[in-house]
Amino acid sequence: MAKSILDILFGKPKKKKDLGDRAHPRLKAFNLIKFTLSDGTHYESISNIINISETGLQFTTYEQLAPGQPLRMLISIPHANKEVPIKANLVWIRKDKVRKGIFLAGVRFEKIEDSHRELIREMIQARKQQRPR
Repeated sequence: MAKSILDILFGKPKKKKDLGDRAHPRLKAFNLIKFTLSDGTHYESISNIINISETGLQFTTYEQLAPGQPLRMLISIPHANKEVPIKANLVWIRKDKVRKGIFLAGVRFEKIEDSHRELIREMIQARKQQRPR
């Protein structure tokens, strides 16, 4: 098969990850979270979730945290009218390309009760069913 001139000049475009292949689907969300460093040396901060799954979430923050930091989080679960406590580990952080002074961060849940994981799963399923097709 012959390469097109565009492929030769620019290379083939990278394929986007198929989010349907994730072990746990992510849901775009705007829930509030509160977090502190697990050692308690940092003040409580309130942020917005960008997306969430049963195993982790992405959120915005004004704090320049470091990957590997353990966090204690309280996640607002609106349908249950609860705040769910979770211990998480910061996996990555980067500056937002558009908004000055804001960072995007990704965490993996380290300790979460099964009942709390179920509340997150219910929230994801309920929002998926609400989306127009």
